[in-house]
Amino acid sequence: MKLSRSTGFLLALLLVVGLLILGRSALRGDAAPRPARLTGPILLWHRWDEGQTAALLQAIANFEQAFPGVRVVVVRQPADELLSRYTDAVDNGFGPDLLLGPAEWLPQLVQAHAVDPFPPALAQELANGLFPGALRTGQDGDATYATPLALRIWALYYNRSLVETPPLTLDDLLLQAGQGLNVGVGTSFEAALWGLGTMGGALYDDAGRLLVDKEGFTSWFTWLKNAQTNESFVLSSNQEGLRRFFLEGKLAYLVDRSEAWTELTAGLPENALGVRPLPSGPGGPATPLLRAHALYLNPESSRGQRLISQELVRFLTAKEQQTLLMRRGGVIPVRRDVRINSRLNPEMYAFATQARTAIPWRNDPLLLWLLEDQGDIYAQVLDGIRTPAEAVDWLEAALQEQQAAEGE
Repeated sequence: MKLSRSTGFLLALLLVVGLLILGRSALRGDAAPRPARLTGPILLWHRWDEGQTAALLQAIANFEQAFPGVRVVVVRQPADELLSRYTDAVDNGFGPDLLLGPAEWLPQLVQAHAVDPFPPALAQELANGLFPGALRTGQDGDATYATPLALRIWALYYNRSLVETPPLTLDDLLLQAGQGLNVGVGTSFEAALWGLGTMGGALYDDAGRLLVDKEGFTSWFTWLKNAQTNESFVLSSNQEGLRRFFLEGKLAYLVDRSEAWTELTAGLPENALGVRPLPSGPGGPATPLLRAHALYLNPESSRGQRLISQELVRFLTAKEQQTLLMRRGGVIPVRRDVRINSRLNPEMYAFATQARTAIPWRNDPLLLWLLEDQGDIYAQVLDGIRTPAEAVDWLEAALQEQQAAEGE
């Protein structure tokens, strides 16, 4: 069939436009490339507990069913040896293709060149369905070195045998403490950080720089100082001691990590443990630190193993497998579109709700300095060494000095 000159010109123009669109999409990284066929084995190391491991193995079995040519070997390592075993293995040119571990291992792994970044297109694809800020826990600069698989958060635990209605606000908490219900609050920097947001404070500015929010910190220090005058408030830097008091029935409320759920459930009578988001304040919701269990890519893996690993990360962070991990393993999902029934699973609903207002952990030397070296600032206020205003001024000066030392 002979085409007219105008028709031929139109077809040529459409072809050129199509090629330009495809080229622009590739340059933008609109979609991460998907391998046509995956075959071969990969190795995954982790340190999850028995229940979490069972759920993980079920999700991986689903992956192997979807990709019949793939086999994923899962090895559970001793919790206190996983990091050192992994870095030693990578240093010798081998190790697992995927590492499942805390996101806060990122600085050490990057420094040791023991982790590969995720392709930008894949990182962006994964970020689209996650809780706001969740992917931030695995980033170093503009690169994503770890993809969160499950969240870790602080929340308010309570003993159902002692509490009728858990508090929604700080005023409610004060009222119940005045009625004799004991409250345990940790005073390490991380354990007490949640209250900053209740006073309208922020830990980072809009440009992503760490700051000392003078008004927010002063108000929160003052609130804790006043709460301390009520003998029902137990403020301590010994988180394990507070947890023990709670298990012994000496505390009705305890601010603690989500990881404490298993221990607290086992230590209390059946159905006695309750969880809800931390109380809000006059300035807004509570803002605890958000951490994550994350997946890392081994730089020593072959190209084929890396493609399988990336596809497994995509699979495990999808809505269906996140739901499975939550229901069978009790892990907090990283996706915001996972449906959680507040009546059937109130604890998970509370954790996920709290994650929405949390401050994501990030690979920031100043944040690490704040968490590790400034933990006694709360004790100084509570012990009367500094007034709240003096403590904030001192903390601001210390931050400026640290910024200068790090060249920021």
